[in-house]
Amino acid sequence: TGTGGRVDMTGRPKSEAAYTRVALEREMGPYIAVEPVCFRDKVQISGWQLTKGLESWSWNGCDGQTAKVMVFARGKEVELLVNGNSVGKKKLKKARATFRTAYADGEITAVSYGDDGQEIGRYSLKTAGKETRMRTEPEAPAARPEGLIFLPIRYTDAAGIWKPMERHQIRVSVENGRLLGLGNGCPYYRGNYTDSATETYFGDAFAVIQAGKEGSVRITVSDETRDRTEEVPIQA
Repeated sequence: TGTGGRVDMTGRPKSEAAYTRVALEREMGPYIAVEPVCFRDKVQISGWQLTKGLESWSWNGCDGQTAKVMVFARGKEVELLVNGNSVGKKKLKKARATFRTAYADGEITAVSYGDDGQEIGRYSLKTAGKETRMRTEPEAPAARPEGLIFLPIRYTDAAGIWKPMERHQIRVSVENGRLLGLGNGCPYYRGNYTDSATETYFGDAFAVIQAGKEGSVRITVSDETRDRTEEVPIQA
């Protein structure tokens, strides 16, 4: 609930959401959370958060820097691999284990093992590619007359892999509707949610728009170099 729980203000699950599913035995895991590597800003978290980690291995330009990696899983122990090379194995305590390793672009993998030493789960994160895209994907394909449109905004590579180091100032304009709120998932947000501009937070932002009465809503999201437009039909 809110930024102090397992979901941030934009509705995106945090890495702790995966831990909760594993700890409550809803899932076996493993899942991976990586603390931001060589990030220039101090990462703010609330007192209820378990970790600063994000579900990303896209820390471009940070090769050789120390990465703190937390793994959530059921089982006896877990192994961490970076680009196929083992960082080591650790016993799971309270369904988690923490590793420190040198960051390198590529792929990070967690492998969990049961009491018999057999693999029971595997999960990987890949580094995003060089191309950067701004993705805007309304949560629903249409809106009701004067209904709400929820618009996540995220920076990714061409394949859709999240790029949390992308930091931009974005602006949202709306035709045949009105912008009700715009912001990001920072737990200590410095802006005003009613403004038409905001900074991204780890490559993300979120907009809430009220549709007009009929026709379609035209939403344009702009940053320093890009413009992206979404047309959302209004259906009774």
